[in-house]
Amino acid sequence: MGLEKSCSVDDIRKAYRKLSLKVHPDKNKAPGAEEAFKAVSKAFQCLSNEESRKKYDLVGSDEPVYERRAAPFRGGGNGFSGFYDTDFDADEIFRNFFFGGMPPATTQFRSFNFGPGMGARMGDQGSTGFNIRMLIQLLPVLLILLFSFLPSSEPVFSLSRSYPYEYKFTTKNGVNYYVRSTKFEQDYPTNSVERVRIEERVERDYYSVLAQNCRFELQRQQWGFIRETPHCDLLEKFQSAAAAA
Repeated sequence: MGLEKSCSVDDIRKAYRKLSLKVHPDKNKAPGAEEAFKAVSKAFQCLSNEESRKKYDLVGSDEPVYERRAAPFRGGGNGFSGFYDTDFDADEIFRNFFFGGMPPATTQFRSFNFGPGMGARMGDQGSTGFNIRMLIQLLPVLLILLFSFLPSSEPVFSLSRSYPYEYKFTTKNGVNYYVRSTKFEQDYPTNSVERVRIEERVERDYYSVLAQNCRFELQRQQWGFIRETPHCDLLEKFQSAAAAA
């Protein structure tokens, strides 16, 4: 990490912040970037813990000494009992350091589609495993947003087109949604109280999903992983349409 033996904890954290962002696979596509990222994270994991740093100074060797940790890494060197860890996860250290355990904002909703022209942007891809873990962590958020307002086990509508939700309708503010039955118009006539309530729920769900995606996009943009924020643009467009109505 290019530090002197007498460096402080702040020096270690500053060095890690600079190097990890420079070599992170999502941002650095050069050969060997992933290995460099892991090496930097291993060094930070060792030096950020007072006990493991003392042991390393005593051994005075460039060879790592592997010991299993007693508890999962929580940032700042807590719960670590050796130099390096056999369960070492460079991405976990990065998330804890920069996001406090929160998954980085990727909006990588691989299977979620809001209809024509509404697919989530994938951004620059790094490690496949890294993105799959983030997707799994975000699935509960999607489920809550999609089903929190639904009174039954079978939703009346879906924001994405998939069987059996194949019949498209549009709210007055331009939000597309899909229903299961060809008799939807008969069961919920236009301007009826039931139809108005359904479309209000459609727009609430749509807004919630866009807002969640936008927050993650802005976070990734802040760290230089992406430039465009399509969901934030869609959110602004939707708010303008709602205000005009």
